[in-house]
Amino acid sequence: GIGDGSKRYYAQHGRDFSSNKKGDRRSEKGIGGVNKSAFVSGKKFCNFARSKRVGFMKKLAVFYFALILGFSAHYSQPDLTLNYMNVSNNSIMRGHLIKVQVSVKNTGNTVSGYSSMAFWISTTTGTTSSSIFLTSVSLPSIASNSTYSFQVVYPVPYSVNLGSNYLVVYIDEKNVVSETNESNNYFYYPTILQVFNDTSGYQHLPYPVLLVHGLSSSDQTWDNFIQDVKNILGWTFGAPLDFCLNQDGNTSTAVFSNDFHDYTNMALLSSSGDFYAINFDVDNTGTPHGNNVQSNQSAIFKQGYAVRNAVQHILQKTGKKKVILLGHSMGGLASREYVQNPIKYQSDNQHHVAKIITLGTPHGGSNAGPAFSPLTPDGRSEAVRDLRTSYFYSNNPGVFLFGGLEDLGYMDDQLCCYFYNADVN
Repeated sequence: GIGDGSKRYYAQHGRDFSSNKKGDRRSEKGIGGVNKSAFVSGKKFCNFARSKRVGFMKKLAVFYFALILGFSAHYSQPDLTLNYMNVSNNSIMRGHLIKVQVSVKNTGNTVSGYSSMAFWISTTTGTTSSSIFLTSVSLPSIASNSTYSFQVVYPVPYSVNLGSNYLVVYIDEKNVVSETNESNNYFYYPTILQVFNDTSGYQHLPYPVLLVHGLSSSDQTWDNFIQDVKNILGWTFGAPLDFCLNQDGNTSTAVFSNDFHDYTNMALLSSSGDFYAINFDVDNTGTPHGNNVQSNQSAIFKQGYAVRNAVQHILQKTGKKKVILLGHSMGGLASREYVQNPIKYQSDNQHHVAKIITLGTPHGGSNAGPAFSPLTPDGRSEAVRDLRTSYFYSNNPGVFLFGGLEDLGYMDDQLCCYFYNADVN
């Protein structure tokens, strides 16, 4: 009966049915002969079962809720696509600027992350191995159903094929944004671009750039760079400017009027050059490269004057008001020697330099390099002398950088011999 069933239930759940402790129920006869304690125990059993059922339903609801969230997260994705694109001029010249107005839209249902957009010029409506890459533009995070508009201005490379071309773009080029549709990121501008050679002479920069090489080097150190910016950016090289800084061939003296000679051929300088290169590797006949008079190992003081003359020639030839100086290694110190010393300025007492950029320049000096002659660079040369942070044997600070006596004993740096001369300035 019910009483026996409740006994079995309590026995299974650890109750001592025979004890007389508080909370236990002994058998008592109730209405109709039904055991009262059994009736109560049966009610508890029903409540227990109901609670189990409710707990299961709660777990099931949580599971379904998590499942719904999972599906929702899966389908909440951005979708970047091209909203608008226009090229300002369909007839363009190599080396000239192409201007493109672009609008990218996120048609997805959630915000996108940061991405980028690439631009090519191609002879087909897609990209091939012969397509010319122009540039890549960073895209910000774009909200759902929002757009981001911008302008791309870039010089047309000289490597672009003449004749008919297409502008091809690829949104999210690196595929960093997970989108609902990954197949709508490639586009091409439907109007054919006609590319021509530039025959008019055209400057692409607001100010021409003067390249200044380093110790024991020449303008040829820039050859790869020059070729790249011509082919990729379409910039025009305006020719080298040659200077011999040891015209008398005597390394033991440093008389400026005897040492300095400007061999620049003004007739060879382009009036529309975007960049020019100074060259100190010149002998005392004006022949560039392979000189034997240590012109490209001469004092920084003399290099500064050469930079002054080069700036003067470029301003005169181009009609521009300023130049940008780009100096590699010791060339950075030569550029500073000009700009930081008003005595070397142009005739109007201005240096006419918009910016100085230095690459690998030892602004605090350097004690590296050979300490003996006749290694290259020559350890006794004026240039090595001027680069010294300090001198090994005298332990004095470098005179050119930090000041001091222009005296060979004061600048004692080598075991065997002194520098060729002590005329720093």
